[in-house]
Amino acid sequence: MRRKMIAEFRQGWINDFRSDIADYLGAVRHHQEIYDRGTSCDETTNDARQEELSRIRAKAEPAYYRIRLRLNPRADNPDREKDQAFVDAIDGVHSSALPGRDQNWQQRINDALAQGQELLKREWEVTKNG
Repeated sequence: MRRKMIAEFRQGWINDFRSDIADYLGAVRHHQEIYDRGTSCDETTNDARQEELSRIRAKAEPAYYRIRLRLNPRADNPDREKDQAFVDAIDGVHSSALPGRDQNWQQRINDALAQGQELLKREWEVTKNG
């Protein structure tokens, strides 16, 4: 019974983590696409664009922090190095692409996505195998 409950909690954690990763990377993609359109000569349009970019960042930030808070930073974590690869990838997105000045934003998102998939698969295997 206890083992089943733990598996259910782990599955919920995996689902929520997957959702946070998708929400965050989707928001970053949306932000970057708007940012890449550039500015216009119309000040009203530029102000509206900046407001939209701020709203997207405000949506992305909590997802980013939820992602970071889900990972075990302790030295005794047997998957610490693998987790760190994901952290490095998601931090690269956060520090480079989210501000909107990154020419390689698509690659950074793809790298974070790939690392996230590896982490989620590893966690699923632990849950599945008990």
